[in-house]
Amino acid sequence: MPEPALTRDVVVIGGGPAGLMAGIAAAQRGRSVAVFEREPESCIRFLLSGAGDAPVSNTGLDVSRFGGRHARFVSDAIAQLPLPALRDWFADHGLKLRNAEHYGHVVAPGGGTAVRDTLLGALEDAGAELYAGVTITRAEAVAGGFALVIDGEPVSANALVLATGPSPTGHALAHGLGHDVAPATPAHAALATDEPWLASVAGLWMDVRATLHAGNRALATREGSLLFQDGAVSGEVVFNLSGLAAGMRDLELELDFYPEQSQEDVAEWLYRALGGGTREFAPAALDRMLPQRLAEAFLRILGVKANARAMHLELKDRQGLLKLMTALRLSITGARDPETRFGGASVRQVDPRTFASRVTPGLYLAGEILDVQPDWGGFGAHFALASGQMAGRHA
Repeated sequence: MPEPALTRDVVVIGGGPAGLMAGIAAAQRGRSVAVFEREPESCIRFLLSGAGDAPVSNTGLDVSRFGGRHARFVSDAIAQLPLPALRDWFADHGLKLRNAEHYGHVVAPGGGTAVRDTLLGALEDAGAELYAGVTITRAEAVAGGFALVIDGEPVSANALVLATGPSPTGHALAHGLGHDVAPATPAHAALATDEPWLASVAGLWMDVRATLHAGNRALATREGSLLFQDGAVSGEVVFNLSGLAAGMRDLELELDFYPEQSQEDVAEWLYRALGGGTREFAPAALDRMLPQRLAEAFLRILGVKANARAMHLELKDRQGLLKLMTALRLSITGARDPETRFGGASVRQVDPRTFASRVTPGLYLAGEILDVQPDWGGFGAHFALASGQMAGRHA
């Protein structure tokens, strides 16, 4: 192999939040650092995250918001950079984070662009270099470090940080360096459903408790906002369940529109709502409990005419309403428009205290190149920043 065109103490592959933070941390330790990004700009996927909100964290940050078999793997990174410390880090670099109005998102004035610009400024101040729009075709462990080929030129490094996110390129590099890699599956996606009546309530938001079922087995339960669409459901609560739907059959989504109340309390409320408006049309009486469009849809499902008076609802109709309000079942046919993908390098082969590879000395892996499954809404970005900082410090 020809002499390297570039030699650095630390090379970081990936210019997203994890890679930039790794580069900053390593350079602040006095190492010579180069960060390489495939896209023409850094943090492109991050800028599109969180429905365009680009949250960097979430006020509900906790290990429980990371699914999968190895959720506790993230605990060291979160403990090392908890939310108050993350706020302080950005404040020290001139950017004050704030809490968004919805979903617990922690964002920056100016959005994701301000976050990216702050990271880029800190990277430059630390003395690291960023090369964007480049192609990495080879990464090989050699005596004393790593030999890479980037844009056709040889590059060498004493330590290598992989922080590519859940990309096929990153997974291939990790696999080539000895790591087991779980295949990527769609996540943070809308869930398509067969129910034609959803078209009548498209655009309606509700706070719900949602449980994903596969046959007779409940896979997981989440609470949060849900958006009805024509032929699908989406929103926070759906995004946080959708990763479990990949490859599963006989899926149903069960919705409880009163997650803070018992079924008995909802039944009593329904009795009072209908009893207090006996001469009203049924949808109007139910408007005390449900958006009118959803109430009308439920009555159609039950075969009740829209002009029926509340006092004309039979016992079976009232029982049917109660079931739809607290245990509505939707048949799920698949995922639609995933925002990200789960899968990646096995965390069993990575030390969670340093993010060093247990397989290849001198290799570090950070962020969502790892097989972690963060909930939607800033949890993945926080883990990326925290794990990137740890990897960079130890590289």
